[in-house]
Amino acid sequence: MPGQTRSLRAFATPSAEETAFQRWYARLAQRWDLNPNPDDPEQFYDYRAAYKAGAKPDPASGHWPSEFKRGGHPNLIVGGFHTQTGERVPGAPLAKSAADLVQLGWDAETAQQLWASVDPAQEIEEARRVPTARDAVMEVLQRFGLLPSIFGVR
Repeated sequence: MPGQTRSLRAFATPSAEETAFQRWYARLAQRWDLNPNPDDPEQFYDYRAAYKAGAKPDPASGHWPSEFKRGGHPNLIVGGFHTQTGERVPGAPLAKSAADLVQLGWDAETAQQLWASVDPAQEIEEARRVPTARDAVMEVLQRFGLLPSIFGVR
């Protein structure tokens, strides 16, 4: 039709794989009360990748494997470690022990490995770089020129 251009994709039927994915996700979304749109940008998991890999949530908790977490997931870093890579994340609060890592959700074997990788000297150095609450308050007071007047110094 003149003056009207429509993509043929608007009229295309979904592939068998897409239809299977949509059915799979719809069942899981209903079972675990997930957002019905697997492609919503606010989703914390890549459900398409999980589907292709044959992944499923834990049957008791509904928790998905960490490898499918997207950036911004509130538990991408747990106990100071990146849940997908196992790398220590500088500046992230570190668990106090391997037992704490287990309580935070790491399996016991991984928790032991992660805890064994912690370098106390490096943690001390990192802690020295992190400002304390007092340092932060003093910096704000200095920035606004309030520090001298509070202490009677002009």
